Amino acid sequence: MKLHTTARLATFLALATIAFLLSGAASIISTTGAVAASPIQVAANGHTCAVIAGGAKCWGNNTYGQLGRGGDADSSVPVDVAHGLTSGVLSVATGAGHSCAVLSGGSAACWGANNAGQLGDTSQNERDAPVTVLNLPPIKGIATGQVHSCALTTSGGVKCWGDNTFGQLGNGESRTFSTVPVDVVGLTSGVKQVVTGSYNSCALTTGGTVKCWGNNDFGSLGNGSKDPSSTPVAVKNLTGVTSITAGGAHNCALFDGHVRCWGDNGNGQLGNGTRTTSTLPTKVKNLPAAKQISGGAGHTCAVTTAGAALCWGGNVNGDLGNGRSGVGELSTVPVNVSGAGSGIASIAAGAGHTCMALTSGKVKCWGTNNHGEVGDGTTTERHTPVPVVGLGSGGVTATSLTIKAPETAVRGTLVIVKGKLVSVKPSCVSGKKVKLTFGDDHKSGTTLSTGKYRFTFTVAKHDASKAITVRVTFAGTTACARSSSVVKTITLQ
Repeated sequence: MKLHTTARLATFLALATIAFLLSGAASIISTTGAVAASPIQVAANGHTCAVIAGGAKCWGNNTYGQLGRGGDADSSVPVDVAHGLTSGVLSVATGAGHSCAVLSGGSAACWGANNAGQLGDTSQNERDAPVTVLNLPPIKGIATGQVHSCALTTSGGVKCWGDNTFGQLGNGESRTFSTVPVDVVGLTSGVKQVVTGSYNSCALTTGGTVKCWGNNDFGSLGNGSKDPSSTPVAVKNLTGVTSITAGGAHNCALFDGHVRCWGDNGNGQLGNGTRTTSTLPTKVKNLPAAKQISGGAGHTCAVTTAGAALCWGGNVNGDLGNGRSGVGELSTVPVNVSGAGSGIASIAAGAGHTCMALTSGKVKCWGTNNHGEVGDGTTTERHTPVPVVGLGSGGVTATSLTIKAPETAVRGTLVIVKGKLVSVKPSCVSGKKVKLTFGDDHKSGTTLSTGKYRFTFTVAKHDASKAITVRVTFAGTTACARSSSVVKTITLQ
């Protein structure tokens, strides 16, 4: 695990603040509460993470180790998050330079930038692999802002940690930070969802009302003023709310299929047909009945009850997915995402890109792609949805493999194992680049010729009676195999 002191990260908060001022926002936002209705749950920022069959995968910007793969190399395709997060993950959240996950036992793990203690491990050391959030009771949801994080406890309380420059931790203080979770004043119970914007946070109560705290330069607290607050204040004119989302400096609420938004509107992200900031909730125009919403840095998206996707707001990099891009291509009212059709389970709006999970199990993304955050194996900006490589994104996935009974030979304290990969289904994966994994032994960069691929590896003699897991990973990006993998267990004789 990479472990850096604050020396490398000394400029992170300053750079994040500059990005916020230039764009009007800089992060998204992940919501807590129930996992998305599809088998895949996606969170987006300058990088993207998803929960796939209980495992966490991330792709895109990795400057601070926020992909959790070890090291700081970007990835334009999904990679597994290290240290046991390949199973037991309930939800994932992406901040400006860090990521967090809720695990099946009710604990939380975070990784990436940590200059203000946003990982919650009592340090300010950058981590390129997950670490446990300390002093946190069992939780059921997590959210990540620009440089802070918040969690929803199983008892309905809210705790936050990290940067508190604008009072976004909600503990009644400001101009400080906390490397461990602290209670949000007045919200120790009765909360069903918490979300985090760049420098503000909001909570949805079990009574259907909303409270926000932190920065309020754009009216993102929704209480009719622009005064910041280090403790929660009630958002006015909202009742019966069923879910909320936070953008960079704007927030939105969903109730009875209707959506109201408030805060920054420089790019039309409030969806009310204007670009005027609003300190009170305002109705999104021309939006069919919605079932899910997501706020990005300068745009907002929704999934309708019919399973369609619409977005509105900034569109500099094709954020809206309607085939257009540029400063003048923003939209102050919802527009259809090109080619999305129906069958959309959930959507996640990021800093300059957007992703959606389909009911079919596929994931598609679009928008800025400088770091590979779209996940299509390139860094080419996309103005309409494209499949994410390896996430049910089309093509054929390897489903099974057959290995000839391995032969063994003892040499000193080692057992030499020899075998042959006899077949892989479907047969079209023949000729693709593969990587074989035997326990911790990796054989990489080999071209598979089905029926002819022989392998040799060694194990310690005292381990020779144990079952060995063989994983074959297809690293090709053709229509036949998109970084899929298949596993078989063999027992040494």
